[in-house]
Amino acid sequence: MTHFNKNTLGSKIHTTKGGGPCPHAKANRPPGGRANCNYRKISGGLAYSPWEAHHVLCVEAINRYGEIRTYKAYVIKIEKCYLMTDWCINQKANMLAMPRKSTYLKKKNHPSVLSLNIPCHDWDHNCIDGYFDEVVEALDEKIWAPIKKAVDKAKADKKHFNKYAVQQELEDLEKEFQEKLAKRGKRKGGTDKGWENKHSNKKHWWLPFSMAKDAVAMDRSVFSF
Repeated sequence: MTHFNKNTLGSKIHTTKGGGPCPHAKANRPPGGRANCNYRKISGGLAYSPWEAHHVLCVEAINRYGEIRTYKAYVIKIEKCYLMTDWCINQKANMLAMPRKSTYLKKKNHPSVLSLNIPCHDWDHNCIDGYFDEVVEALDEKIWAPIKKAVDKAKADKKHFNKYAVQQELEDLEKEFQEKLAKRGKRKGGTDKGWENKHSNKKHWWLPFSMAKDAVAMDRSVFSF
């Protein structure tokens, strides 16, 4: 489905990794530098390698409405709402630098990596009912379904949505999922404790390394790193 950036006529929203800088980039202008939408730089990075820049509200989730049968007849309406929304997917509130499984495996070189308390970007991001699906579900509940409901109830020639509503919901969801990931990285005492219990008989030692919610992460078969 359609993505939006500075090249999209009349668009205030920026939903691509590229195509910047957009107006929001000014907030991330370094002293003496240029404004940018470089999501990797904006994420801040980690002191350990490898690391990846994670979009908290995922790039491919933002426009997933186009693949959901319920919204086939509402795509144009949703996109009109998006065009009016003053928000960029690449800015700090929506970015998080995350380790990979291999980052923790390099603990011999960097013992302090175990104290990151950040889940692995490659652990339960795209599994069934994993992190990505959770984000899509939230976008559906908070943004796409309300737009559909407003359209269904709209009277002819009457404005039926608030142009600020989508922006507020996106900002609220950014905060919500940042907080979820922060809490998940501290499950079972955090990544340091989880690693300590890796070869023990303690259940679900891997929870702080997973991006998924408890019910999904606990149900996954985990053998080792």
